[in-house]
Amino acid sequence: MNWRDLKIVKILNKSLGRWLRKKGKITEKTQAKELVLFASGRGSKLMLDPEFKRMMKIDSVSQFEEGRILNELVAAMLTLLNVYLRSKIPNLPGEKREFWRSVQEGLIPVYKDWLSEIGIEKKLIDTWEMLLQKRFDEYYDYERDSLEFLQQNPMQVGSSDQQEAYIPVMTISAYTMMYLRKGKRDESDRPIQSLIQRHLVDLQNELISKVGW
Repeated sequence: MNWRDLKIVKILNKSLGRWLRKKGKITEKTQAKELVLFASGRGSKLMLDPEFKRMMKIDSVSQFEEGRILNELVAAMLTLLNVYLRSKIPNLPGEKREFWRSVQEGLIPVYKDWLSEIGIEKKLIDTWEMLLQKRFDEYYDYERDSLEFLQQNPMQVGSSDQQEAYIPVMTISAYTMMYLRKGKRDESDRPIQSLIQRHLVDLQNELISKVGW
């Protein structure tokens, strides 16, 4: 399949999604679940990236620490999904805006339901809820720091729209790296943060092509 065929498939998928929502075949909950599983899967993909495993020395950490790292990566991807939806919803007309607002507000409840479906115990599900809510809420505090940094250190590449789109990636990768290192970052962590950014950019681009407003 060449890139033209792939582009046509993406357009058809978007059109099909819009048609199914209009017909009531895709509800807010089913749409939220699809996106949640898609984004969280990208966290697992990053965890399995050989380069990430090598730099984070995953093979030499405890099972508990490995789980903690995976949780932070999944939370990062779900945070980007949340930020992406919130940034687009205000510009949507009427019924579309209400549909996607319900999708965005359902991200955490739907993720909790999915964890329950796969047999995760309630105590851990409650912990996940607190983690995601904390990451979703604190993003905007960290975003202000990113905007202040960019005002003081303007980027010399890309259009203003491209730079604006990069803010969530820069913000989430920075504080995710901080959490991965438990607040003890140093310059040697820059390659790891850059890799996290690449995966976040991939997810952001996938969401742009996947979400049919």
